[in-house]
Amino acid sequence: MRVTEAAQDEPSRSPLRARALAWSAVAGMLAGGALALTLAAPGGARFEARLPWSDAPPAPGDWPRPAREGERVRLEAVREGPRLVVSAGSAGEARRLARAFAARAAPTPGELLPVRERVRERWREAARDAAPVPASRALRCAAALLARERWGRELAAALPLLAPAAPPAAPRVPPAVEDAWLNVTWVADERDPPGLAQALLEATLADQRWFEDGAAWSEAPLAARAETWRRWQLSRAALLEPVAARLVSGAGAEGRAALERLVARRLAAFDDQAGEPWSAFAGPSARVVRPLVLPIAAAWLPALLVGAGAGSLVALLVLLVASRSRPGARTRRARRPRAGSDGIAALHVVTGRAPTLVVRAVLELAAPRLALGERVLLVDGSPRLRLHERLGREARLGLLECLAAEMPVLGLVHYGGHPGLHLLSHGDSARPADWSRLGRVLAELLPHFGRVIVAIEPSPPIEFGSGIRHLPVEGWWAGRGRDLPLGAGDVVARLSIALQPLELASVLEASLEALAERVGELRRAMPAALPAWGHPAAPREPAEPPPPPLEPIVLDCDLQVVQRLRFLAWMRRVEAEERGGGAPASP
Repeated sequence: MRVTEAAQDEPSRSPLRARALAWSAVAGMLAGGALALTLAAPGGARFEARLPWSDAPPAPGDWPRPAREGERVRLEAVREGPRLVVSAGSAGEARRLARAFAARAAPTPGELLPVRERVRERWREAARDAAPVPASRALRCAAALLARERWGRELAAALPLLAPAAPPAAPRVPPAVEDAWLNVTWVADERDPPGLAQALLEATLADQRWFEDGAAWSEAPLAARAETWRRWQLSRAALLEPVAARLVSGAGAEGRAALERLVARRLAAFDDQAGEPWSAFAGPSARVVRPLVLPIAAAWLPALLVGAGAGSLVALLVLLVASRSRPGARTRRARRPRAGSDGIAALHVVTGRAPTLVVRAVLELAAPRLALGERVLLVDGSPRLRLHERLGREARLGLLECLAAEMPVLGLVHYGGHPGLHLLSHGDSARPADWSRLGRVLAELLPHFGRVIVAIEPSPPIEFGSGIRHLPVEGWWAGRGRDLPLGAGDVVARLSIALQPLELASVLEASLEALAERVGELRRAMPAALPAWGHPAAPREPAEPPPPPLEPIVLDCDLQVVQRLRFLAWMRRVEAEERGGGAPASP
């Protein structure tokens, strides 16, 4: 069966129907799932709140209230570290329970104390292992500075309080605190170990009074105040380190080894005098914690799947009933191509997503007719294809001028670069083109060519389909597969012709060289059958050999066009003879 006959007998495979079915199923799934979750919500625990956790899981006595049905808490090990998971019946309740458990982690001095004692015990153990050593005044001053530096860094790292959601603003340091730390640097320059120890203790106590002052931190959340304290301790460490390094710059290896023991002993002694630096951060509010709350899939999924499945079935059933009950509802068919006098459509329309694929398809369709010695005309119906450039031709007047100014179309046809191949360029008319005249233009061309192939883009003008409605036409989609893509349905609806997929297996590139190679292959294979997408050649008289490429072919047209083409042929012969050194010929 020929492609034309298949297009007449079978309905067009338009993806619009499949799209309607898909959207109906999706809408039904969404509506059914929402309805099922509303009317048949699962019971028990339905949400989980998750937050990082570094302590043991909460005991039954740590619950803020008796546990309800489905509520439980567990510790989950993940790659990032331990995580506390709290299950509850609603998202808000799971969040409140998680915050309550987080408040039990470090809100009171009694809960901060174990962490503080672990750090203190480590320092005391290091001090017991360090034997007393004699040292100079400079080394003792450096040891005091480094002990205070380590004290601040390690306590800042060990403070068990969550970081704020955003970095805190720079604090306004009280003058008394600034003066205390300035006094530390002065006493260090005097190399007075007792005085420096007292100055460091006074500066540390001034820090504690500052962070315990509720009026100074009334507008700052507790997490922001704790983060500011951490950063302040790191800044004090950065202040003391260079001073200590300057004091020990002249010490040798023995002095540096002795410095480590001095720092260990001095750190434990300083911590005993510094009091409780974390007392300002006891009792944080539960709002500081921001747990991640997610629905429990195992609880929601059964009801969701049942509702979505039932909703999609109901939606498809409604769509089917509506389409059946609609008056005169029929499956839309694309317009059948009508055959010419020999039973084969002489006009072909080619389109596709990519201009290169469209040009290859045009050459693929032209090659069998060129191999038979027929004349083939390529019509550039799109400004993006630029067929004249791809065929190595000059830009001339073309289709737009014929549609806008009613110029003689046969006079604008020019040689296409291969024997028997002709080209009607797209043109560049300043006047608007009347695409409704396209049918008359093509009807004028069809008697003079064995095949007329019109190359267009996937979105041709609306008038394009109506212009060729009365002509025998076959449509092709240039692509890489045997099925029409989703976007081809819009082109079918716009053109009202059936599109057949065209596989580009023979012409591998959009060039005249590939066309010439394909034509040569077909001629060598004659009288074998043409490719599967072509039509068997009707019995005809042997075609005359094509004229040389440089000689234009005179077409059957009016007298003015004939005279113009003869003049152009004469001018070309004159130029050839002048280049060859001969005498010019007379017209």
